[in-house]
Amino acid sequence: MLGVPPRSPVVRESPAPAATGSLLYGGDATRMRALLARRGVPVARGGLLGWVHHEDAAAATVAALEHGRAGRAYNVIDDRPATWQEVITAMAQAFGAPPPRRLPGWLLRLVAPYVASFVVGASMRVSNTRAKTELGWQPRFADCHDGIRAMASPAPAGR
Repeated sequence: MLGVPPRSPVVRESPAPAATGSLLYGGDATRMRALLARRGVPVARGGLLGWVHHEDAAAATVAALEHGRAGRAYNVIDDRPATWQEVITAMAQAFGAPPPRRLPGWLLRLVAPYVASFVVGASMRVSNTRAKTELGWQPRFADCHDGIRAMASPAPAGR
């Protein structure tokens, strides 16, 4: 249950473990390349967020189902938090796109309130230690920069 708050009744009363706490990236390279090329993903200054490459999230979910304890929440994030601005700017650079538009937080809240709620209005510093120790899970991409480089590179043959 990616994205469910760890203290949620859904987690506490669940007969299964829950993988929580991150923003996903990586599976949408074609769409992101096009959006970033036309500067369609604005950035604003904001807090640190937990990120995880979609392949790492899938591996952690499998590990939670195979090795996790019922009712236990596991933070599925990479090893280093990053701001929305840092991640989107790194994606633009990796794809050879122009830098993203920088908006003041108040304007982002006005035009995209949902996105602004976590881009500007949140800072989530959480640890993936429990997922690593109890599940034996290790993110393949230690931080978003490693994952973004992989996202932007051509896919190997057979994939």
